[in-house]
Amino acid sequence: MVNAQLGVAPYDVLVTGLTEVTGLPFGVISILLASVWIGIGCLLGVRPGVGTVVLTLAVGPLFDLGFAIAPEPDALLLRAPMFLGGAVITGLAVALLISARLGSPGFEMAMLGLSSRGLSLRWVRTGLEFLAFSIGWALGGQVGIGTVVFALAFGHLLHGWLTVLGESTTPDEVEDAAASV
Repeated sequence: MVNAQLGVAPYDVLVTGLTEVTGLPFGVISILLASVWIGIGCLLGVRPGVGTVVLTLAVGPLFDLGFAIAPEPDALLLRAPMFLGGAVITGLAVALLISARLGSPGFEMAMLGLSSRGLSLRWVRTGLEFLAFSIGWALGGQVGIGTVVFALAFGHLLHGWLTVLGESTTPDEVEDAAASV
């Protein structure tokens, strides 16, 4: 999605904004920011698991590797499907991580914690995406039309993937999933 040059996911806007402000690499900021979200998730009653730790440490370096090997096409006809495909794959990946119940990534811990309080998972996620987008944009993070599309659609996409995987998105069952690690 980043190499498609249509903007980045809102969470990545926050990461790129923090990278601009601090000068630290994307991967390092990704790990530090995930740690903050894990803390927020814990305060909301979501327990981290082994998956939380592994993902926190692995995602930053994997992002850096992805940047190095992913193509950077010039034609919009190639970049748009690349971005949309990345969004769909990201939605599936997040849904699989949640449904594995081995510990969700930090941002998802915060989402599950808020959703377990009677709020709609899809709207909580949309709100978190716009929060990350707003802060990241204010810090100088990368923004594009894809960022806005992602922010508006990802909560619904994630809800759809969770439903396909047989996971409930009702507040009571989200609470059970959040506490099951």
